[in-house]
Amino acid sequence: MRARHLLALSGLLLGAVLGMPARAQEAPTTAAQELAKNARNPFAEFVKLPVQFTTGFGVGPRHRAGESINVQPVLPLSLSAEWDLIFRPSVTATYLPGPGAQFGLEDLQASLFLTPAGATKWIWGLGPIVQLPT
Repeated sequence: MRARHLLALSGLLLGAVLGMPARAQEAPTTAAQELAKNARNPFAEFVKLPVQFTTGFGVGPRHRAGESINVQPVLPLSLSAEWDLIFRPSVTATYLPGPGAQFGLEDLQASLFLTPAGATKWIWGLGPIVQLPT
């Protein structure tokens, strides 16, 4: 008799749990969504410091690995309430193995973008790219 009551109670609890509507996962906060959006936006108004390491295999007569590191910071500057200036230099250092191994800087590049300060559906910017030989 007691086993029957436990079985009936278990069935009721299981039915209640399975019959409940599933709760949807809560949406991320607005601040988190905005941060994720700005992280992908090259014209966002915060400093970024991306660093890229690259390895090339089979370089030189002895087929060794060559290395390079590229640092390309994004530095925004607010010109007014309506316009921002984005400065984006690019510096790359490279190592080439071999009998006459070489290490040095590649050509320096700097980009300047004039872009509207307000975020809209379309993000755009205009400006020159300057390359300085090293």
